Amino acid sequence: MDNQPLAEAMEDIIQQGALELPMLPAVANQVIQLTMNPESSSEQLAELLQRDQALAGHAMRIANSAAYSPVNKMDSLQQAITRLGMRSIAEIALASTLSAKLFKVPGYEWRAIEIWKHSLATALWSKEIARLLRLGTEATFLAGLLHSIGRPVVLQAALKLTDSLGVDPMPNLVLQLEDHYQQQVGLKVCQEWQMPTLVIDTISQLENSEAANRSKDPVTVIRAATLFAQLTVTPELMDQEQLRSHQVMEQLGLSEDQLDELLEKAEALEGTLATIAG
Repeated sequence: MDNQPLAEAMEDIIQQGALELPMLPAVANQVIQLTMNPESSSEQLAELLQRDQALAGHAMRIANSAAYSPVNKMDSLQQAITRLGMRSIAEIALASTLSAKLFKVPGYEWRAIEIWKHSLATALWSKEIARLLRLGTEATFLAGLLHSIGRPVVLQAALKLTDSLGVDPMPNLVLQLEDHYQQQVGLKVCQEWQMPTLVIDTISQLENSEAANRSKDPVTVIRAATLFAQLTVTPELMDQEQLRSHQVMEQLGLSEDQLDELLEKAEALEGTLATIAG
């Protein structure tokens, strides 16, 4: 790290536990609790979302969009949950509440949106990969959605520090700080939000080169999903040939036919991403 006052101040507030962490929206926490509880019902989810009319309306607009290909227009959340499944509606609600709008990053809104689109794409691809490997998709979707949650938090903190220190928010240094501290801060956020243990454990191992690289390990699934997300969100950084030859694809243990099957979903997933991200 460059020996800049901003970098030193960032290190200090993180080490002292003085970093301002975002609050988890109450409805998001309740949706997560419902989806993790095997005894929860679709009626409970509908009732929860209907308490927030703006969120309920947004979820219905997405559910009725082309991305979810409804046969007929749905008129109620209960109907949407019945037709699309409780998990799909819960994921729509989570992606709608946990968005770039949670963070105040003046001048860097573009970066917060870029981070969030990549996180949402990672979540969507995580679900597809987990489904192909016949794994549970609840924790993988959530881990994918939150795997970069530290990035906008660091970005927000860095911009606040530039104001208090009276220094220019040099883009190179700000983004360097984001990259350096994102995992450490992201884990703090997930712990503060009391995320499921599997989600926290998965995120903690993403940058550990010695972590298990088994095909059905959640860490490997999320690592692979981040590459598919790059292909979707920033194709200038990742093309299909690079993705196919990447070491993580070998670790994932997919055959060429399975990779083809996943890549055939790319266009539909792009449509879903665009619809949810709005």
